[in-house]
Amino acid sequence: MQMSRAFLALLLLNFASCTYFSGDSRVLVTSDPAGAQILVDGSATGYWTPHYVDLAGLFGGNHEITLRKRGFEDETRTVYQYDTAYTSRWLDGGDTDTFLSAPLFWTIGDFMTPFAVRWQYVPQKLFVTLYPEGEAPLRQTDDSNQ
Repeated sequence: MQMSRAFLALLLLNFASCTYFSGDSRVLVTSDPAGAQILVDGSATGYWTPHYVDLAGLFGGNHEITLRKRGFEDETRTVYQYDTAYTSRWLDGGDTDTFLSAPLFWTIGDFMTPFAVRWQYVPQKLFVTLYPEGEAPLRQTDDSNQ
């Protein structure tokens, strides 16, 4: 039993790899006039403009940000999350001038999982003009479904 556990642990170590995660999960939300309540996906955040809003990072996804101020029309904008994963190539860890060009220090997991994952929200600075009630400009609608 001890031998099978040791073998399993050794096997799992060969599939392990290191992944570096980086990104900025904050979006600066500003408005004219300032002092609008910030809602993310319909839920109040407890913040008012201007403010940096944290949108949950890598696993956050796209978000709808709504600004609400008494006497003004609500304005909603979408913030998109973009992410990229970088994986390894066989020659990335080897020395091409020698007979052994294989990255011997890499594990099997290094070839199957990413080395780095980066994400970013676009736009990172969101500025919204709020219009008084009844004075908002007409918005173009999508009539492609009709």
